[in-house]
Amino acid sequence: MKEAEGIKPEGKEDIKRFSIKANVISAFSASIMSGLFFHPMDLLKIKMQQSPKSVRAIDILRDIYKEGGLKSFYKGTSFAFACGGLVTTIRMYLYSFFKFESDKYAMLRDPISRILVSSISIATITSILMTPIEHSRIRLTGPEGSLYTGSIDAVIKMYQFHGFSATHRAFF
Repeated sequence: MKEAEGIKPEGKEDIKRFSIKANVISAFSASIMSGLFFHPMDLLKIKMQQSPKSVRAIDILRDIYKEGGLKSFYKGTSFAFACGGLVTTIRMYLYSFFKFESDKYAMLRDPISRILVSSISIATITSILMTPIEHSRIRLTGPEGSLYTGSIDAVIKMYQFHGFSATHRAFF
């Protein structure tokens, strides 16, 4: 009777299950929102690091704006948004998997082991998937940016001319 009225009997927990649709929507939304906010700041950082002399941030922002208006602050981001959403989806899936399925695996029952294994899994997958996107984005914003028509073109040309190690240079 209590369950029918919406009152849970003692000892029963309300466990929410993993929803792929909610995961994908929230992951891509988070990726787009963070990219819209942080990409211009990251672009500014990259330009300041590539500058041979000490330059004020406001001067670099003016130069970027002169190149193509507000659109120039987001050059190469569509591919990054899509891949960021994919990576965030995978992260959330792995987190949910380790959270809800850990009781089935003896090694993952211990919270420390679960955190260690999930962190290593998530970090490895994120690094492998996002490194080429980061390299292409940095190349697009650097001096050789005019050689590419966009992020996908940059990744393809990096693979063609320099091989796999060019996009995963941090690993080799």
